[in-house]
Amino acid sequence: DRMYVINCGENHAKDVSLWTTAADDKGKAYVFSNHCYLIRHRAGWMLWDSGNSDRIATMPNGLVNPRGTLTAFMRKPLTESLKEIGVSPADIGHFAMSHSHGDHSGNANIFARATIYMQMAEYSAIHGPAPQKLGISTANFENLRDANVVKLNGEHDVFGDGSVVMKPPPGHTPGHQ
Repeated sequence: DRMYVINCGENHAKDVSLWTTAADDKGKAYVFSNHCYLIRHRAGWMLWDSGNSDRIATMPNGLVNPRGTLTAFMRKPLTESLKEIGVSPADIGHFAMSHSHGDHSGNANIFARATIYMQMAEYSAIHGPAPQKLGISTANFENLRDANVVKLNGEHDVFGDGSVVMKPPPGHTPGHQ
């Protein structure tokens, strides 16, 4: 019925060449924007991605990653943005993330009551022996241990009507979708 695009933070990179193949990008700063997508469907609310953690909104200088290559910012907490739309985290019945890096999963724990859609490969990476090697913070998923997770292997039509179809592209993380 409707989709809301929510500002879910931004990441300031000191050197964009870490994410590109262009040699002339070496040493160039870049700002990546994070967006979350709130979908109103007749079958319920769905949130796609949860952005940087709301706790970062209390940090005026942002949160610098351990390697010092990126600073994450969250100007307004996701929970506040949802409230402005008239939605609480408990209203979200369906939740999915493109992948499990912190700029997409920072607030995942808030949606433990929702049905969560995740590719099996991503689920295995989060709960596997070395998620940190893939840039995954397991703290973002602690409240989801007992959640209703639909583990996918490929495309999935969330509402069964073709309005929200998740597709797995190869690459970025093992179960990127």
